[in-house]
Amino acid sequence: MKAMTKIFIPILFLTFLISSALLAEIIDIGSLDTDGQATEIAIANDLAYIADGQSGLQIIDISDPAEPRQVGAFNTNGSTYGVAVAGDLAYLADGTGGLVVLDVSDPTQPGEITTLTPAQSLFYNLQLAGDVLFLTDLMNGLRIYDVSDPSQPELLALYDTPDFPHGLDVVGDYAYIADRQTGLLIVDVSDIAHPVEAGRFDTASDARDVAIYGDVALVADYADGLRVIDISDRENCRELAFWDSPGLAYNVEIAGHYAYLSDGASGVQIFNVSDLAEPDFIGNFDTDGTSSAAVFADNLLYIADGESGLQIIELTPEIVSPNDSNFLFGCAIYALSWHRFSPAVSV
Repeated sequence: MKAMTKIFIPILFLTFLISSALLAEIIDIGSLDTDGQATEIAIANDLAYIADGQSGLQIIDISDPAEPRQVGAFNTNGSTYGVAVAGDLAYLADGTGGLVVLDVSDPTQPGEITTLTPAQSLFYNLQLAGDVLFLTDLMNGLRIYDVSDPSQPELLALYDTPDFPHGLDVVGDYAYIADRQTGLLIVDVSDIAHPVEAGRFDTASDARDVAIYGDVALVADYADGLRVIDISDRENCRELAFWDSPGLAYNVEIAGHYAYLSDGASGVQIFNVSDLAEPDFIGNFDTDGTSSAAVFADNLLYIADGESGLQIIELTPEIVSPNDSNFLFGCAIYALSWHRFSPAVSV
């Protein structure tokens, strides 16, 4: 038994070394401290549009990612939590300030086109699908607007979700909503004026965001990390795997075969999701603030980092040298966290 132990320990350590050598190298490119609390981000034409809480919308020139600089801003009446950009227009989910539509053709001087402020509402997140805008209202559920005329958005439907809807992802005829204590809520929007529930899955904690990858939903589940849910049968969703992240999972973004989990004070957790039944942990980047959302664009990851504003990082695919400090750090991270992604257990 002693001989076997002596052989096993070096093999286990070698396994850690080989595995961690495959971790991505994460490079800090640049940052910019905004005035408020950066909660969401959109990227378009070398510009980052930051939903910055009580400081409204901040527009950042990122043509040189190492030296991002503010070029414009718009101070709203509420607290800006969500932003979507299409062409010369920016749509803001402005909390109690409602829906704000801006002309950003001149990013140095964004101008208001219109503002909708329904009574007793708190607009949080939004997504554009052509001329249709899907918007989560924490007080009232899912709102769907026709924005073919951006100066006069028309309410097409209001769907009252069971709890407080936060993030959403609209794919095809379905809106997937992170509905906090309800978990993942799936709404059929094929008849846009009459949305109906198509399925749901009660996650372990408090669903804050969702991203769809084929027939799988990745849910940022606050205190219980990242949940991987099979949605191929929407009426009978089932959990495939989960990752108990070290922080509080606010947001999840998918780009290619990678998922980026914004994990609050623990920064961003990065996964390869090529095999969704067994996702691989790649590494993490501990940001200066509270990581709330991230967008991958032009081979860089742009992070809305709460009180620290905008953070920009790069992931390189090269194998990290064993002499590099990042490699040694990767060994430690991998050794501590390789077991955390667990397959779901059927009962």
